Amino acid sequence: MALHTLKLKSFTGVNNESAEGLLSLDMSPDACNMDTTGGKLRVANGFSRAIAVDFLEHMDTMQRLVVFEWQDEMIYLVCSDRTIYKFNSETNRWQFLYDFYELASDPSVFDFQLAKIGSEEWLIIAYGGDQLLKLSLAESSVSYFGSAAQLSNMTQTHLALYYGRLFAAGNHLYPCRLYWSKAPGDDRSIEDWRSDDSSPNVSGGFVDIGTDSDPITGLFSMSNQLLIFKRDSLYRLIGDRPSNYRILPVDAALTQPIHTACVLRGDRLFFLTKSGLSCYDGQTVVRPYAATAMNGLLKDADLSICKAVSCGDKLYFAIRESEDATYNDALLEYDVVRGCWMIRRGFETVDMSSSHNKLYILTGDEKLCIFDDSTTYDGLAIDAYWTTPFLDMGSKIDDKQAIEAYASGSDRLKIEVDYGSGSRTSQMDLVNNEVSETMLFGTGRLIRIKLSNISGGTLELDQGIELLFDVQRRIM
Repeated sequence: MALHTLKLKSFTGVNNESAEGLLSLDMSPDACNMDTTGGKLRVANGFSRAIAVDFLEHMDTMQRLVVFEWQDEMIYLVCSDRTIYKFNSETNRWQFLYDFYELASDPSVFDFQLAKIGSEEWLIIAYGGDQLLKLSLAESSVSYFGSAAQLSNMTQTHLALYYGRLFAAGNHLYPCRLYWSKAPGDDRSIEDWRSDDSSPNVSGGFVDIGTDSDPITGLFSMSNQLLIFKRDSLYRLIGDRPSNYRILPVDAALTQPIHTACVLRGDRLFFLTKSGLSCYDGQTVVRPYAATAMNGLLKDADLSICKAVSCGDKLYFAIRESEDATYNDALLEYDVVRGCWMIRRGFETVDMSSSHNKLYILTGDEKLCIFDDSTTYDGLAIDAYWTTPFLDMGSKIDDKQAIEAYASGSDRLKIEVDYGSGSRTSQMDLVNNEVSETMLFGTGRLIRIKLSNISGGTLELDQGIELLFDVQRRIM
């Protein structure tokens, strides 16, 4: 008999692209609802209600969520495929604001931009079904943006604010045309898109991007350029006024994302496609660390309604795994600093929004919640697990018999030993971060270990785990 100790010292993140035999022991081919900050393994925090009132049952399919602070008041705005509602904190009810008389062909194409028109602050809304809308933050009223006289009453889908001007694109009659407003000031406002030959530097105008009819699919403003996604190409606009605007193609081969799968963090734009995570750094498209680690999951996922948001050091991408799900039913969490992934499941995500480093989520069961130190998903138990790769412990010839496990931490731990032809389960009580042990069972040439919480418990392993095996030469 030869005893072999396997030490899982620290935990990093999920990698389901590489073959399991190539993964280091700190990576998992399949893990869910875990937090690996500091190399520890603990059940991730859940979320609780941001407001006590659920959304309206008679609403049509929910599409977008917007959360931000304005004059010390939190603004909660929800758009369905027919209506806009805002939460009224004084009446503690969802307040009807607007009914879309002309629906967009794809109601998930909403885009939003906070801006000043004159001295008043507005939220400008594009949805592709009619001319732009503007929500007065002071009056909580919705009206049309612009006018025919100002040449700004066209249907648009995408918005961006760049050097004080409003840029727009997505008009169904001119799908590759980029519009911009006059520079605000004096008697000018961003609602005026007319050209002005006498003052070209403050003039409104437009330009067709590219040499074909490939439509513009997204606009994103960075500190010194405007990034323009098209279906098959990528461009950037450089300059601070029409007289020095330059539109340059970005030399990058990439799968084009939908605009809701793109998120700005600082002065970098991250976006998710089936080919993995990409980042535009101001010059070109690059791959961040572990960019393709989730490709094993992404190849079968539906990204058609993917939603993305940045909060703190993490990026969140909501995707749909099940064809039966109405909304996105998996949430991918990417730690930008550590360069690692985790998967969240157990709820459906309509949309997300971030304000003051707090993550808000509109769930498929019509709840508006905030991620915090909750131990549940608003009352639903969090089932969390971490799976090691299949391990041969340096020899595919030998049989490995699981004997014991040693760990310290808190709460209860379930250990499942998968030995190929079957699996056996043991449980361990972890108390006061003292070392505990339990018997293990299962024999095979390849062994995989699954660590999970029990009944939604708050499992935490503070110093990894050690596994004892008996390794013997297989009788030929």
